[in-house]
Amino acid sequence: MGPGVLTLRDSAHVELSLANAIGSARHGNGMAGVVARSSMRRVREDGTEVVVRCQEDPGVFVRLTDCHPLDEYRLAFRVEVQAEGLCARTDTVVAEWYDDLTHFVEGLAADFRGWEGARVWQANRVELSAVFRSRGHVCLKWTLRGATLADAWEVSIETWQEAGEQMKALAADIRDFLHRPPA
Repeated sequence: MGPGVLTLRDSAHVELSLANAIGSARHGNGMAGVVARSSMRRVREDGTEVVVRCQEDPGVFVRLTDCHPLDEYRLAFRVEVQAEGLCARTDTVVAEWYDDLTHFVEGLAADFRGWEGARVWQANRVELSAVFRSRGHVCLKWTLRGATLADAWEVSIETWQEAGEQMKALAADIRDFLHRPPA
């Protein structure tokens, strides 16, 4: 898959819409493609959301929002992906404090010279995989999944970050988002 490829699998019981504009979209094991090359990020000043948006197609983005502690070991947040004609959201992504997304993205930023293969971070309904690509870019594949087998669906969207300063800034934004004091 190339930059900005979006994949859709089985759309049962999820806030997911496919418009005719995507073209080759099919339910079940179907796929839909959207080109979205380089990315930029945006953070609300109060730290309540992080948005990773495509610079070439601002309608393609990943949004992290509504972060709150569940207990002393876990936190929860919402993740949304959007592209032309598609919107998918997971309402309760649960992550462990000690093995959080911040450490994963900070590790990617620290290895700005590159690495071999894919690195993966997982939570209950979200997976983020990172592959170092040529010319100092990182391909981030954000995959959202349904909560149960009866609610089986999967959506993936890829955003690309510059391995140096963009990844470093994204890591800082995610740290602020996940580790801000409760409201």
